[in-house]
Amino acid sequence: MLSKKNEIKIISLAGCFLSDMTLIAWIYYQATNYQNFNVIAKSAINSPDFQIQLYKVILQSLTFLLLLFILAQSAVYIMAIKKMRAAYLYLKIFAVVGFALALLISISHSLYALLPALFYLLGYYTFAKIFKETAVSPQNLPQ
Repeated sequence: MLSKKNEIKIISLAGCFLSDMTLIAWIYYQATNYQNFNVIAKSAINSPDFQIQLYKVILQSLTFLLLLFILAQSAVYIMAIKKMRAAYLYLKIFAVVGFALALLISISHSLYALLPALFYLLGYYTFAKIFKETAVSPQNLPQ
């Protein structure tokens, strides 16, 4: 049976991972809206064929970068499960950035990003607390 601390840690990790996936899906959804791209590209590129080709390249690049991001995040979450202190520091900082991004999306576009913002806030609290607990104090060093 898991302790209360481990349960909160697992919930925080799972919530942050799901929030990452939610924000990635939102970014991808926004990028796949061809009308938004067309408004921007129409003023700079006269050829409709080239616009479509450029749009496809941008989508492929975005898909590749989002996959790399989620793989890197998965590696960090695995390191956090293995109790690596550096992973907690990274997740603490990333939770602040994720919270700010989710809050910005909630304010500017839709309220659906409030749940990821709350998960990032819980993650920050949990990861900051774990990072503080794993710090080596001078009293604990061997003499």
